[in-house]
Amino acid sequence: SQLIDAYSERLSRRGVVKRKDVVSCLQRNLTRYLRRPAHDLTRAHITGVMDEIEARGQQSDYLRKCVSGLLTWAANDGHLPVNVLAGYRRGKDTRAQRLGARAKVTFTDIEEIRAFWVATGTLANPVHRDLMRFLLLTGQRRSETAWMTRADVVGVVWTIPAALHKMGQAVRVPLGTHSQRLLGAQPQMAGVGLYFPGRHGKRIGGFSQFLRPIKDTLGNPGFGFHALRRTYRTGLE
Repeated sequence: SQLIDAYSERLSRRGVVKRKDVVSCLQRNLTRYLRRPAHDLTRAHITGVMDEIEARGQQSDYLRKCVSGLLTWAANDGHLPVNVLAGYRRGKDTRAQRLGARAKVTFTDIEEIRAFWVATGTLANPVHRDLMRFLLLTGQRRSETAWMTRADVVGVVWTIPAALHKMGQAVRVPLGTHSQRLLGAQPQMAGVGLYFPGRHGKRIGGFSQFLRPIKDTLGNPGFGFHALRRTYRTGLE
């Protein structure tokens, strides 16, 4: 846990946008090892956690990237003698695994998009509903959209600040008619600049909780936030 805390401080000094997500991933998945010396962590420990994640039908790639970053930094800075994950290569999927893999969801026709729009209407919180619809209309990442403020929108253009964007550069996003209507429908809370605030005016969270009802309504357990980015990209082609 001390090593992760030190890594968090390092990421903060470097201005890494997704620092909190990385640290949360490490702490959440390595809970059983947090009180143990970092020197005792083995490759088998890490791959064991990854196997458990995949056994639940989830992807372990993000955890692998987070742990790899932690251990590379720790080894480079002398906190650990070696990176026990160095050289790790995930085995190729077998034919059976490829056939049984859950297909990546992309809405390719108007009926699928309409079904998604209707599904978002089942969400109890209108902020969650409008955020999901806005993500489809703009094709942007959920984390950057969750930080969207009224100061970031000038006219019909939303500028994502470089400090928030994954690539570390400001990005201008043109807003269409429907996107503008969604923003215009959001009530403004005193002292809160966010367009899609969470509880008490803070940044919205608990994404997986309001994703689940949409999956159930669509009858598609493979649906996720990235499906909206893929759909947007496909619509541009």
